[in-house]
Amino acid sequence: MFKRSIILSVALFSAVSNANSLSLEVENDVAALGTLHVQLFQSELGFSQDSKDWQSLTPYQEQHIAINGQNVSVDFNDLPTAWYAVRLYVDENANQKLDLSRAGIPKEAVGFSNNPMLFGGKPKIAKTSFKLSENSKSQIKLMKDKRK
Repeated sequence: MFKRSIILSVALFSAVSNANSLSLEVENDVAALGTLHVQLFQSELGFSQDSKDWQSLTPYQEQHIAINGQNVSVDFNDLPTAWYAVRLYVDENANQKLDLSRAGIPKEAVGFSNNPMLFGGKPKIAKTSFKLSENSKSQIKLMKDKRK
């Protein structure tokens, strides 16, 4: 009985120690208003170095938060050690999607983990990815195209 208790304790400790948290501070310097859609993507082995195909990915977790022009904090808990990428956008007109121009440029505020420059369009997923193996905090800046 004592041996089983030790094995169970070790198994529980291993499971708990593999549970990580990710705290995101979303910097809303563009004063976006609406619903913030935060999508967390996960890959055990990492993401393809060349892929920009965000549509082919299914979010591991997703949160929707009202945003009123201020910075906001978002927490993801109980995450296993793995590779992650974060994509977010503010749905400013409540149509439940990211609105794009004819050229594919977002009309609403967007942000990605690692804050890549968006001059070349959507960033490669691998450029936004990071390995989460312990509790972590990160900042993501919302960006919005200023052209009308």
